[in-house]
Amino acid sequence: MIPCLYCGSQSGHRRISVEELRFVYYECKNCKRFFPRPVGNPNVPNLFQQFQEEIESYGFNILVFGPGEQNPLFRKRREIQEMLITSGHNARIGEELTATGTPFPSDIQEFFQVNQFDYVILLEGSAGSLTEMIEFGIDYYRDRFLTFFPKAARGSYPGTGAVVRGKRLGALIIEYTDEFVEKCLIKLIVQDMIKFWQSYRFTVDIKLKFWQQQQRGFRK
Repeated sequence: MIPCLYCGSQSGHRRISVEELRFVYYECKNCKRFFPRPVGNPNVPNLFQQFQEEIESYGFNILVFGPGEQNPLFRKRREIQEMLITSGHNARIGEELTATGTPFPSDIQEFFQVNQFDYVILLEGSAGSLTEMIEFGIDYYRDRFLTFFPKAARGSYPGTGAVVRGKRLGALIIEYTDEFVEKCLIKLIVQDMIKFWQSYRFTVDIKLKFWQQQQRGFRK
């Protein structure tokens, strides 16, 4: 049995699979909190401990996009931003960067904002917003986006079209329910995706160092 990371209970956990990322989480029947699947091999953490601090030292510039202050999702955006800042990243929300009195409309400003960041967390509340971001961002910066799209909007014609087109373009789109928001599962997914991006950057740097060492050896 898998013990809950928070209360230690080992019975009746509900399994949630995020197919788009192959991430697995459990909801504890006792305390109702979500927690990630534990590492299967207990030796793995010790084996990679020497690299862990270096991997976690990678800090990113991250933009948290989504609905404005009038929407309940704005609070979740703020929570994600604060979580990322606490973890050592430079996290901003679009409203902090939007200028007034310029000749550029907001969608063009958003396009240029994306260009200044390593990654973008896009928490969508409607089909229209995703369609707009496909036009002004995902087409060009698909590798930088982690997009959350409400599953309830999938049934509409614009929603279906936006999701299908976005995925065909290679965008990473997670379809979420209200439960994902209410029980902080979105924040867990963001945390795990950040770990993936950190590990990826670390791996690329290791390969680059190895290649540079080889090149120096050839020159000798």
